[in-house]
Amino acid sequence: MKPSNKNLLNFFVAVALLTGIFWISQSLAQQPAPTPTAATPAATPTAVTPAAAAAAAPQAKSMTLWQWFVIGGWCMWPLLFCSVAGIGLVIRNELALQRKRLLRPDLTPQLETHLRNFDVASARQVCQENPSLLTNILDVALERSQVVGFDVDMMEEAMEEASTEQMAQYLSPINLVNTIAVVAPMIGLLGTVSGMIKAFVGIGMGGMGEPEMLANTIGDALIPTEAGLLI
Repeated sequence: MKPSNKNLLNFFVAVALLTGIFWISQSLAQQPAPTPTAATPAATPTAVTPAAAAAAAPQAKSMTLWQWFVIGGWCMWPLLFCSVAGIGLVIRNELALQRKRLLRPDLTPQLETHLRNFDVASARQVCQENPSLLTNILDVALERSQVVGFDVDMMEEAMEEASTEQMAQYLSPINLVNTIAVVAPMIGLLGTVSGMIKAFVGIGMGGMGEPEMLANTIGDALIPTEAGLLI
């Protein structure tokens, strides 16, 4: 069974909503950079207390979400796509794979009435007008009954074949979520390897004279792996 237009609409709305949330969050996360303090003239040497030493120590720089994204490099874009697509698929599955959508208990009395009266044509019409897991499988069994008659064994065989096919179709979006969960860390690792290559190229060009810059480059290279593991 192909996804209905309503399920596709829910999926695209979820993707658009999550994308909007990301951009809003990164804009709200912007924080003004701390202003450097003016250098004071040299004074007479005095004893430095532990409190004064802690206050004089350089403060760690805060990083906004957007800065974190940009520093991560090119691989953050496919990771962003994986994140949005994964969350969208989870929401889509939550909406589509509900018991009332799969089994359609509201159609049970109507189908029972038609089957008690051996009105196969009407029962098949109800199934075809209301596609779901239950109705699709039942429709195949009723179609087989119109060919071979009410042979229980043949109808059960038809239902088993149809149920296998239907479950494969319903599990396809879940398999996509599993694929994203496997691929995202690999993309992050690829970004980290790319960043580490740049760091070692810097070492080869004499970057060991600036250990702070080298450590910063290696730290930036680890951001894609962090993002991939988060996804």
